[in-house]
Amino acid sequence: MQGRRAQGRPVAVRSLAPGEAPGDAHVLFVGPDSARRLGALALEAPRGTLVVADGEEALEHGAMIGFVAIEDRLRFAVALDAAEQAGLRISSRMLSVAAEVKGRRP
Repeated sequence: MQGRRAQGRPVAVRSLAPGEAPGDAHVLFVGPDSARRLGALALEAPRGTLVVADGEEALEHGAMIGFVAIEDRLRFAVALDAAEQAGLRISSRMLSVAAEVKGRRP
């Protein structure tokens, strides 16, 4: 990702050490190796951070987007309430292609 930009801003990817807080991340991806820490990481993430994780059950532990495998395809589920609590809005275009949307719809 070195040298890449998103909307004119540099993109940086970094791994968190065990026990390290997410800091000022805009997007926090919690992989399967850190799934047991998902709830704590989601709580430590600053307001406005999009929390993404593997598995639909991730939505019940603080993730806003959870990747799920359905019929050998990678899809995603969305937790609207968690996104709203973080001050984020998920676009209607993204919601229209989600495998599942939990929480109230806008």
